[in-house]
Amino acid sequence: MSLGAIAQGANEGQFKLLLTQGFELHQQARFAEAIPLLERARRLEPGDYFANLLLGIDLLRTGKTA
Repeated sequence: MSLGAIAQGANEGQFKLLLTQGFELHQQARFAEAIPLLERARRLEPGDYFANLLLGIDLLRTGKTA
């Protein structure tokens, strides 16, 4: 297994963890706490629909839209 494949697997695992934690906070209406996790997830997978959707909703609910 190459070093690149190991790093990609680690990033994927980190992305899934961040997205899961962010979604759990979102479901608890803890939007401000979810935003940093979802932003980190989006940096790892910028094209992920669900990460972008949750982040957008939470930014709107906290009034932090740009």
